[in-house]
Amino acid sequence: PTLRNRADIYICGHDHNLQALKPESGVHFGVAGGGGAGLYELRPYDRSIFASRANGFAVIDADATRVIVTFIDASGKQIFEDVLKKDGTNALRP
Repeated sequence: PTLRNRADIYICGHDHNLQALKPESGVHFGVAGGGGAGLYELRPYDRSIFASRANGFAVIDADATRVIVTFIDASGKQIFEDVLKKDGTNALRP
């Protein structure tokens, strides 16, 4: 609820995996925590769009009309990309 109507996207680290989750209340969520420490077990659930128990990182490319979140594994290979676009209400949509 704190992010509703205040943020389009929230990406965190810490959890030792890579994830993209379905939006909730207009906010898109991602986890980019595969930075090299021991990896956590991962159980995708109904909000999971993408989930990987892999070391890697996220690249975020944004402008006034879109945000592109790309997950890269430790070998440098792109393993997932999500393009979120602004609509007329200033909300991001998949």
